[in-house]
Amino acid sequence: MKRIMAVAVPLALLVSLFPAAVAFAQETVPTEAQISASANPPVVLYKFEVPDADSALAGIQYDSDDAVLFQAGAQVAPNLEDLPEAQQIAYWWVATDPNGIDDIHFAFVKVWHPDGVLKYQLEALAPSACSDLGTWATPNTPLYAAYRSGQLTTAQADLIVENCGKHVWVPFMMVGELSKHQPAGPYTVTAYVNDGSGAVGSLTNIMDVLPVVGLEIDFTTVDFGMIVPSTAKWVRGDTDMTTPTLPSVKNTGNVNMYLSLNFSEMVGVSLGKVINSFDGKLNAQEINPIPAATPACFNLEPLGSNEVDQLDLSIHPGPVSADTYHGTLVLSGGQSC
Repeated sequence: MKRIMAVAVPLALLVSLFPAAVAFAQETVPTEAQISASANPPVVLYKFEVPDADSALAGIQYDSDDAVLFQAGAQVAPNLEDLPEAQQIAYWWVATDPNGIDDIHFAFVKVWHPDGVLKYQLEALAPSACSDLGTWATPNTPLYAAYRSGQLTTAQADLIVENCGKHVWVPFMMVGELSKHQPAGPYTVTAYVNDGSGAVGSLTNIMDVLPVVGLEIDFTTVDFGMIVPSTAKWVRGDTDMTTPTLPSVKNTGNVNMYLSLNFSEMVGVSLGKVINSFDGKLNAQEINPIPAATPACFNLEPLGSNEVDQLDLSIHPGPVSADTYHGTLVLSGGQSC
């Protein structure tokens, strides 16, 4: 009996560790809901885009002579090298609803790159104040900038002020940034408003991001040092923008840039003799010779946006006299040669 009892206890323990199997099944079923849109959906009446006219100041500045740059409509240029910040853009739209503006529950704007890829969606948490709009005749206000840029007429701006004051139209505004790293071209901008029943109103326009090139260099002088008559000498560059004795060039714009060089004659201080032949090399592209006062463009391969290239420069003195020679080098960047 004692042996039987001794064996029975661990068997009971083992059984308790392995409970009986439980049948298990899982089912997935679809869910569905419907919202019946109102027969009186909201309407987006007007929309316009205004770039910040002075990125050095906080907030959006609506008053600047830069307005003449986009007289044809919504045209925006990025800040070179995104300095002092990426270009800020104020997206404005004005909406109404047949059921009253209090029926507008949600408003947002979507922006797409030229290739159709969504750039961002900006959601307006609340309407803007009518007083924020200003007038078409009041400098540094949204309606003034929209009028000056050709996006609104004076009559349209006056209607917005009048109906906003009557609380039958309501404005919205969101700010988004445009980096110079993003491509130039037509950006699709659509403003939306939703009412309490889920009905949607929208309005779409095109914002043209302008192509710009920006040339940045890391050197302030080109010192060929001691040279020998009738013997060429090089100043070699690198791709480090922090080494001023090693010339580098950078495209800080948003499209390809072609680099041009224009050397002046180098004139001797004492005897007035001149050196008027030079050479330039940008990566694998070399222009030899470059006569003084003759622009020379590296036309085989441009610098891409944000690209840094090594610039090598050489001097070709003839049988000149011993002296100290001075001149200038003008570097230019353009979308073409």
